[in-house]
Amino acid sequence: MNKLYTMIFTALMLSVVAPMATAQSNRFANGTEGTDFWFSFPVSYPEQGGNSSLKIYVACEVSAQCTLEIPGLGLKQVKTTKPGDIIDFILSPGQGQPYESNGMPGSAKSEDESFTDGKGRGIHVYADVPIIVYGVSRYIYTSDSFIALPVSSLGSEYIVASYADLTGGAFSGLHLPSQTVIIAAYDSTEISFTLGGSAGTRTVGG
Repeated sequence: MNKLYTMIFTALMLSVVAPMATAQSNRFANGTEGTDFWFSFPVSYPEQGGNSSLKIYVACEVSAQCTLEIPGLGLKQVKTTKPGDIIDFILSPGQGQPYESNGMPGSAKSEDESFTDGKGRGIHVYADVPIIVYGVSRYIYTSDSFIALPVSSLGSEYIVASYADLTGGAFSGLHLPSQTVIIAAYDSTEISFTLGGSAGTRTVGG
């Protein structure tokens, strides 16, 4: 009888523990928590004066070492997370954005402006335990933010929704096209880009 009870108990425990183990292993699948992140900052509305900055906030349930790297710049910062709290890394726009306008303030990329070299601006954030990563662009009059997806949640196909160019009217003289930033988490990644939109949609080069 004892053996029978033992077998029944073991079977019941397995029926409970197995789904729990599966749920735990899938906890971070297709979510925002992860241990490895690659991203960059879309270019914000450039402004003169003040202290513009890019902030990367990291949240974690436990104390762990978190590293931020920008391999293209040879930049590396290491901080320790705080359980139930956040830590932050601060970058300049020139460090964390693919390009920075040297032309007219309030203008995005166009053929007649000069730009800093945007190569190697991919930002790598990683830790040994699951973390959540947020990015915030802070300028004088504008701010933008996003939540980064870990490599474990990345896919291979995306649709980008965007606004039309606001040039003209109150924005006369400015160049404000929509943009998307593509970062590869792996070497030799091949990218295909198809431009959608309306009949008036076109790239910077026409």
